[in-house]
Amino acid sequence: MKSPPKRTVKWEPEQAGIYIKKACELGWASTAVMANMFDSTAQSPIDVRSLTLGNDDGLRISNAQIKTGVTDAAIPLLPDAKAALDAYLATRTAMVPDAPLFVNDRIWGQWVYSTLCKVHSEIRAAAGLPKKLRLQDFRRTAQTEAGAAGDG
Repeated sequence: MKSPPKRTVKWEPEQAGIYIKKACELGWASTAVMANMFDSTAQSPIDVRSLTLGNDDGLRISNAQIKTGVTDAAIPLLPDAKAALDAYLATRTAMVPDAPLFVNDRIWGQWVYSTLCKVHSEIRAAAGLPKKLRLQDFRRTAQTEAGAAGDG
């Protein structure tokens, strides 16, 4: 059995902006904020969607990676991502520290990854973005930009 070729697809900054705007227009505020987080932190969509309120100290995000269990240093948020997260959290009712940071905007429960992928496809199509763009590609894009800027 042979592994598939490594993905090299990256989101362009304009594409990310279009995606985030369309997610908001469609009423998927949590998805728009998660996209900001993927782009800001270079974390996997699985890791971001599983964050709890306790992972946010107001300036940084800390968590153990779902796949590996590795806990690295807390990740500072870029100003746009921080502002988006703060605005999103202001719309939520009081939460306990282990409450999901992001919830499905329709059912107010924790995101299931398969549902998030379906919503992503809906947003991407409505925004007129290429089908090849996946949520996971945000991580690669952020890592590439950080490396080019000398931050990674």
